[in-house]
Amino acid sequence: MTAITALPTEIHGIILSFPPLNVLLSAHQVNSVWRSLVPTSITNPLRRRLFQLAYLPWEDNHGQLPSSFLGPKRHPLPLSLETRRSYTEYIERTYSIRIPDEYRIVLTEWPWVFPPRGMNWPHAVRFFDDPTTGCTCDRRPARRGSPMPCSCKDDECCTQQLIVSAPLLDQIHEGKEFDDEEEEWGDMIFDLDYDDELGTQRRQTLRLLQSYTEFHPPLQTGKPPTGVWVRNSKESTLTLRVLDLAANFIHEPGRPYGRYFMILEGKARGQIHTWVEFSYGGFEAECFFEWRSPELANTEYLICKDPFSDDESDEESDDEEQEEYVPPRPVLAVIMEDWTAYRS
Repeated sequence: MTAITALPTEIHGIILSFPPLNVLLSAHQVNSVWRSLVPTSITNPLRRRLFQLAYLPWEDNHGQLPSSFLGPKRHPLPLSLETRRSYTEYIERTYSIRIPDEYRIVLTEWPWVFPPRGMNWPHAVRFFDDPTTGCTCDRRPARRGSPMPCSCKDDECCTQQLIVSAPLLDQIHEGKEFDDEEEEWGDMIFDLDYDDELGTQRRQTLRLLQSYTEFHPPLQTGKPPTGVWVRNSKESTLTLRVLDLAANFIHEPGRPYGRYFMILEGKARGQIHTWVEFSYGGFEAECFFEWRSPELANTEYLICKDPFSDDESDEESDDEEQEEYVPPRPVLAVIMEDWTAYRS
């Protein structure tokens, strides 16, 4: 029997082109020939990127270290490959979708319990195998009353909307250039006073609005179609199918948590954006590889375990009338009454 080392180099390259990541990592240790061939033979660019990440040190994980080095301020990071594959199979079977490849390959091929350098495991998959360990939906009552029921299952694959003034959307699709400093751009579209990089956020959201160009007639009844604009006389609504990733804990009294979602359709497929309740919250990342999500702090993990352990209403006297809940101003704001004054 001919030794494998006697095969032509081209054959070695073909053999090493297609295996999953764990096989490639093992093959890299077989002999000197494969050690030199494996890095250059991987045809899938996502798998090649993961292979490169596998040989980087764990340090600089958003300024964090693996859980064995963490103090009590952070929740441990490990998550088994078996759990991640079970989550992937469940989501794709239940909702008849395919998770975007950049995220899917990390879930199904990364062999270690700790995520690749620069990444964290999203809350949705973190608590998937044992929901009793916690959840990240916002169950705090808007007013004094009973806690809200857990909505994690309802939101794990759902739809979110963007609403834009119809004349403004026309200008966006016509290619009008908006100055980041223009008051019109800030007032008509965004309320991003909490973000330090307004220009980048606005340009990314403009790109999102431009990437969906198909329209659907106004609906009388039924669910809106996804991935297309439904146009009415004054405004247009874009409904997108999204995959829930994690909570965006907003530590402001009376303000609900935001959530990170991954878009599942259209040109923005794989991008990560935030929504707060039903209001658009902004662009986060082009794909899962670029998403810089913070790991859960200890206080946030306690909220996941018991969202009512630090109930602000307990601090108030029963005789006092609780301040009425005021929903946050939409980040993607449509101020119809001001449009006439601004459009010129």
